Amino acid sequence: MENKRRLILISVKLSENTVRKVDLLVTKGIFIDRSEAIRAALEQYFQGTARRWLEMYYKRRG
Repeated sequence: MENKRRLILISVKLSENTVRKVDLLVTKGIFIDRSEAIRAALEQYFQGTARRWLEMYYKRRG
């Protein structure tokens, strides 16, 4: 699960549509709760899209 990581509480504002989609994932049993779903989505984002953006940024910087 969390590998004993220290988690920091943050607040975010999401559209009602996004919250409904997250809730659907929880209702279907894919995630335990909203926090887990959002953590998974952010982790996936940072492992993919954001990592590629950073790689492009560092290549341009030299």
